[in-house]
This record gives sequence, structure tokens and C-alpha cells, in this order.
Amino acid sequence: MGQVATKGEFTYKGLTFTGYSLPGAGNTFNGFACPYFERDVAEGIVNTVDAGPYMYWDQDGHTFIELSEEGFKWPIEAIELDTEDGLLSLYPIGTQQWNWEENL
Repeated sequence: MGQVATKGEFTYKGLTFTGYSLPGAGNTFNGFACPYFERDVAEGIVNTVDAGPYMYWDQDGHTFIELSEEGFKWPIEAIELDTEDGLLSLYPIGTQQWNWEENL
């Protein structure tokens, strides 16, 4: 059995969202948390932190799309993680890019 992601609260730009993190060394990047979020929470993040128009939900591809200033597109696909709430499809919104703080 692999690692089990635990539920927690994560803050970015003064806004807090519920997500999941993995235990151990892979849980941080440059000292910041690396959270994963359920789709509805991820959509709320994208709409709340002024990520659009650089990030949006693509209904056809069932992914979030991140756009560069040059117009390049990167899909942010769901990752299946075993969590304390069971197996969930979670999205790494801002993971290894934004300065997420885990509220311990």
C-alpha cells in the first residue's frame, strides 16, 4: 500500500482552501506545501485568486488548462490519490509554482 494523502487547509494570497497533501519529503517544494484539490475546490481557487484568464477548466478534456503569456497551453490533469477519505481524483493547482502554506 502506498502513501495516504491527508486532508488539510492550505493558504495562498491570504485565502484558505481545503485540500490534501502527501506525507514526507515530496510534500514541499522550496519550502512551500504541494497540495492537491478536488475539482470543485480547484475551480474555486482558479476563480478566486485571479488565475484567469491564465488558468481555466476545460470541460472537453476534463483538465484545467494553464496558459503562458506567450499562449502556450499546459494541461493540469487529475491525479488519483489514496486519501483518508478514499481514492480521489485531485488536481495539483499551483503545486510547485505558487507559495502555498499548509495550516498546521
